[in-house]
Amino acid sequence: MFGKIIDFFKSIFGIKQKWPYKKDYEHGKGTSLPKFGVTIHCGGPANLVITDIIAAKNLKADSIRITIDAESFDSHKSNWLKYVDTAKQGNMTTLCLLTMSAKNSQQKYPSINSGKQFDDAWNSYLDDFIDTFKHYKLNIIIQVLNEVNSSNFWDVSPTRYMEILKMTYVKLKEKGFINIIMSGLVGSTDPDGYITSYVRELVILGLWQYTDAFCFHWYLGNDKKYTWAAIKNVADAIHMGCNKPTLITEFGNSQIAQQPITFDHFYKTFGKEYSINSMYWYCMRVHDEFALLNEDGSKRSIYNYIQQSR
Repeated sequence: MFGKIIDFFKSIFGIKQKWPYKKDYEHGKGTSLPKFGVTIHCGGPANLVITDIIAAKNLKADSIRITIDAESFDSHKSNWLKYVDTAKQGNMTTLCLLTMSAKNSQQKYPSINSGKQFDDAWNSYLDDFIDTFKHYKLNIIIQVLNEVNSSNFWDVSPTRYMEILKMTYVKLKEKGFINIIMSGLVGSTDPDGYITSYVRELVILGLWQYTDAFCFHWYLGNDKKYTWAAIKNVADAIHMGCNKPTLITEFGNSQIAQQPITFDHFYKTFGKEYSINSMYWYCMRVHDEFALLNEDGSKRSIYNYIQQSR
């Protein structure tokens, strides 16, 4: 309670506590925080997805990110196990995005704002997840829902999200899952300050009691002058009175096309200045014709770009 009061006054007066950039941050039972990950698009044949996972390893990634949604849990369970196992064999962790019935889904499950109905369905989904991946729990990182503040996905209040986060965090911790990562927020196109305010309210509600790390997304707006300032505002809000790690779990070709940046520059300058520990490229498929636009309008392979930047 005392901590919440301190956070409240910090938010009012804009007091923020910067914390040192930690390249080799260790937490939980010694599980290393990922440095560079790749989001894997799990649609399509399993053999092609596994090809992408192997390609991620060849890019020196130490983690992959996959979506494990409740709607297709039973039908895709065996494939997801293959993906997590393939990552483990390559000494990579798997960031599992847990999700259920976002606004743009088929609404197989109750609305997130239905209270007990959603909570019961979510708990059942967690039970299935825990039972399925219990042998990989030391190799898994978890993101609880995706872009909860976005009207395209959830558009849920900070109070309601905190209820779900707390329920999920406590249950998974009790079952031995080490790392819980909070929802990704679209944090870079925030000229009106809405996302920053959302994050500050989460902190005041006791965010850091129920998450080991925070993650958000980096997407550039049309007006670049907002981009870096918005990232800094969100990062400062996240680190208000805490010393836990922060990950960007979606960063991709649109960013590079609009504002070229190498991975080396990201970590040594951008990451250090804003205390960002990890990033996940979104998304790469080595068998697709995904191209990256250079400033002169020419194209190059995303895979080759990452390879050269790493």
